[in-house]
Amino acid sequence: MKNTQRSLGQKLLFRTGIAAILFILLILISLFYLVLEIDEHEERLVELNEIDEDLTALYIAVIDQETGQRGFNLTGNDAFLEPFYNGIEAFKSKQSDLQKQVIEYPNFNNYVQNTIEKGVAWTNQFGLPQVQSSKSYEYLDEQALEKGKIAFDSFRESYRVSHNLVEKESNEIQREFINKIIGFFIGSSLLTILTIGVLWSDIFKKFNSITRPIVELSECVKDYSNNIFTKEPPKYFKNDEIADLISNVNSMRMQLEVNRMYMDNLANKDGLTGLYNRRYFNLKLEEEWERQLNLSNNLNLIFFNIDYFKRYNDLYGHVLGDECLIQISNTVLNLFDHPTDLPARYGGEEFVIITSEQDIAKVISKAEELRRAVEDLKIDHSGSKISDFVTISIGVSSVIPNNNMEPKYIIDQADKALYNSKVNGKNKVSSIQL
Repeated sequence: MKNTQRSLGQKLLFRTGIAAILFILLILISLFYLVLEIDEHEERLVELNEIDEDLTALYIAVIDQETGQRGFNLTGNDAFLEPFYNGIEAFKSKQSDLQKQVIEYPNFNNYVQNTIEKGVAWTNQFGLPQVQSSKSYEYLDEQALEKGKIAFDSFRESYRVSHNLVEKESNEIQREFINKIIGFFIGSSLLTILTIGVLWSDIFKKFNSITRPIVELSECVKDYSNNIFTKEPPKYFKNDEIADLISNVNSMRMQLEVNRMYMDNLANKDGLTGLYNRRYFNLKLEEEWERQLNLSNNLNLIFFNIDYFKRYNDLYGHVLGDECLIQISNTVLNLFDHPTDLPARYGGEEFVIITSEQDIAKVISKAEELRRAVEDLKIDHSGSKISDFVTISIGVSSVIPNNNMEPKYIIDQADKALYNSKVNGKNKVSSIQL
């Protein structure tokens, strides 16, 4: 630190005596409290991260069991039993640790326990018995298989709920920590102002240069707590504790802004594919509809889904099904990379794209390019009736919005065009222009 800071400290010590010492002690205690809060916050986040990792490992273990069991039932190949039994061992390994970890979290303890129970139930009631039946060359009746699928889907849903609750708990801890930090800075500011009131008038003048940035900083923190990050921390040109405080708050502001952008992105994106989700698509469709309504321009939409995707999942399993969705989504992102293009996952294997291109002929050409690009991925699909590889069917609609229409109209037209592609043999592009 510069000598000016030490000189200021000496003058304060000389003029205030015991009051200055108490003030220093107060700062030290506050900083100690802040360090303790940070340590506690990091420790709780580490615990929740470990729980989430173990919960995910538990989920993957059951997925491995289901994949191995399905493969063995379909082929009789003993190689599929290795991931099945490895999945059972991995499940047991994480089960005990997870049950101990979640005891201290009543907000989601019961949900995690329920996920574990459903995983155990699927293994004992369907996984092992169906593997044993296949080993004995016994016939697996459709009713038993359907019950197993329902039990497995119930486990997947239970895991999703548990995972979301763990994330929610982590977010609550983050908010609680931020509120404590805000309270700390506001409390420190108020205590500083009270201390100034008992000092001599000349010291008050010197403190005025300190309290001004602190008050401004408090206002910034209040804005930051309301997710308003436009206001920057006050300018301060001295090299002292206030400068450090401003620097820390500014770092907190930037981190909070990054966290908010990250959370907004999570809320708007599909977790599997990275495309925008249906909720965000609906919002943007209404905005684009109003914009083109005012401009009297046409609005173009590409609607497509994967041909025979249910069969693909049945044949190859949900893990490869998810990988198929990801590859196709990446293809969409590569083709529709204009800032105003908006590709979204509409639901399941259905996708929709709002394109900025105005020329319908070019839109249809771009849709055909997408169809070929997906086919060129050469993703094996032995269950398809039209190709050895995964294909898509596409519907294109083009509408000039008017006040007698709703945004849903263009979706309905694109869906009709998609239907035409499907009834005419799939792996095609059809269009409707009004």
